[in-house]
Order: sequence, then C-alpha cells, then structure tokens
Amino acid sequence: MKEFMSRLDPKTVEIIDQLLMKMIEMQNRKVLNRARLCLPHLTGDDILNPHDYPLLDHDPIFNYEEGLASGLLAAQTAVQAEMKSREH
Repeated sequence: MKEFMSRLDPKTVEIIDQLLMKMIEMQNRKVLNRARLCLPHLTGDDILNPHDYPLLDHDPIFNYEEGLASGLLAAQTAVQAEMKSREH
C-alpha cells in the first residue's frame, strides 16, 4: 500500500481523503439508521458503544454496516498518515 500511495501526486491523495470522508459520513448514517430500526431512541453517541445494547450486538446487519464504517475509517487513517509523512 505504501508503495502505491507514494506514487500518487499530493492532489490525488487529497481527493482520496475527501472521498473517504464522504463515504464515512454516508456509512455512519446507515449505521445509525440501522440502529434506530432496532432501538428508535438511540443517538450517534449511543452507537459508539453498541455492546451496551444487546439487540444491536446481536444484529448481523448492524454489525456488518458498522464493520464497513470501521474499514473506511481505517483506510482514511492510512491515507492521512501518508499525507502527513509527505510533510516531512
């Protein structure tokens, strides 16, 4: 991954970061919407600890959507680390 990222120009890396940010926002909305199908009163803060809510903890669709959100966040972290390494 690092080798691939190092070949991209800075503007492309910035565009990838912005795209990931939009994808994360969309995915987080999907996670919250799924959580609210199970428990309508939940807030965005509530779902930061889904294990506090057994109904969510055992919902495979919620877990799938949350896993996608986590993966996107990990990808964005990697892109941002690459951007930061180029500053030095």
